This record gives sequence, structure tokens and C-alpha cells, in this order.
Amino acid sequence: MRIFRTLAVLSGLALVLSACGLVNSLVPDQKVANPLGIDGQTITMSAQPGTAALSPQATGTNTFGGNFSGTFGDIDASSIPGGVKPSGFVADIGIDSTATIASTSASSLPATINVTNVGLSLQVNDGATAGGTPSFTLTPPYTHAGTLLVLTQQAGTCSTTSGISCDYAVTAGPDLGAALIALSLSSSDVGTLWQIVTTGSSTNHAGGTVSVTLDQNLPSDATLQVKLVSKEGTLSF
Repeated sequence: MRIFRTLAVLSGLALVLSACGLVNSLVPDQKVANPLGIDGQTITMSAQPGTAALSPQATGTNTFGGNFSGTFGDIDASSIPGGVKPSGFVADIGIDSTATIASTSASSLPATINVTNVGLSLQVNDGATAGGTPSFTLTPPYTHAGTLLVLTQQAGTCSTTSGISCDYAVTAGPDLGAALIALSLSSSDVGTLWQIVTTGSSTNHAGGTVSVTLDQNLPSDATLQVKLVSKEGTLSF
């Protein structure tokens, strides 16, 4: 995956400016397509053990979570002057416009559901399997609260062959902000990410969990299926 524009004009300046730390300021932000290899990945979230019902009379759960795992390749940094490293990395992670909720024990599902909290844990390492080096873990895990998303049941999409399964349209809530998960790495994690994508194994790994909290309970056997969207990230220098 070659993401960098040709920066040959900078190489002649590198020796002059590197001591002053000015080369970084001359390198434009670099866009990275599908930066963690998770864009378009489907996650089936299940009820999280130990989550409490919203009221003593309610049954089921309102918190769901699921795992994701993706691979992404190294980048071609040959046109970047020696010693120049990125100072920042940001990427938006969202959920596609359709979600599916299913339950084998229920005969109906709510017409509208709000997502009131989202959490992300993330581990990135240099290698296709966990434990590769170098690596970093998002600490503390990302959380975002408020009325973030609104799930509206789509008419005519419910199947009652075994329990019930319905498709929901996913739209932004009033507290969403720019993105559901606006990932921004610390400077130390950016440095580790740069090592991961420029050295070692050419196939890198990103994995973790996404969790959501809903404003009402669903049956404890319910599943929430969503598709992740993370089309682009930005390395800044």
C-alpha cells in the first residue's frame, strides 16, 4: 500500500533543516486508506455478562459487545527524509447505516432504540498474530457517551421464522459529534505505529472490542449486528 506522494524535493533540504526540526513541517498530512484494515468488517455483538437491567422489573440487557480483527500492510516511506517521523495520527471509526437485531426468544423488538454509550479497546502489533512487536494498546480505552445513534426499525424487514430478526436504519443522534469514535493516538503510540508500518513484518494486525449501551433492554439472547466504517486515517508530521 503506497500512500505517500513523491517528496523528493524535500530530500535536498533534509541535511540543512533536520537539525532545526523543520523538515517535519514541510511534509504534508498523509492520508491512509482503511488504516487499520477494519473498514467494512461485520461485528455481531452479544449481551455482555453481568450487565444490569435498567429497572428491577426489567429483564434482559442493554449492553452489547463484540470483537473485531483486521490486517493492514506496511507503507512505502522511501520518499520521506531520514529521521522524519509523524507527530500525530487520527482516524474516524463509525457504524454503517444499517444494523440488524435478532432474538430467538422474542416475538417483537422496539421500534426505536438509542445508543447512549460506545466503547473501544484497541491493540495494534507488528505481525498477523497477537504478541508481535512492536505493539501498543489504546490506554485508557476510548469511551463516548450521550445520545449518539438512533436505530429505527425498517418497515417490512422483520423475519419471524425463528424468533425475530429486524433491520434498523442507523442515523446520527444529537450528541454524536464528528464521528462515533474519533481515534487520536498519543505521541508515543504514534511513534510505535510508525515502527509497525515501516519495519518488521509487512502484515500488521489490529484488533479489539466495540461495546454499545442502549436506552432500553433487549432479551439476553439478542444479538446486534453492525458493520464498521473506517475509510481513512491521517498521519500528520
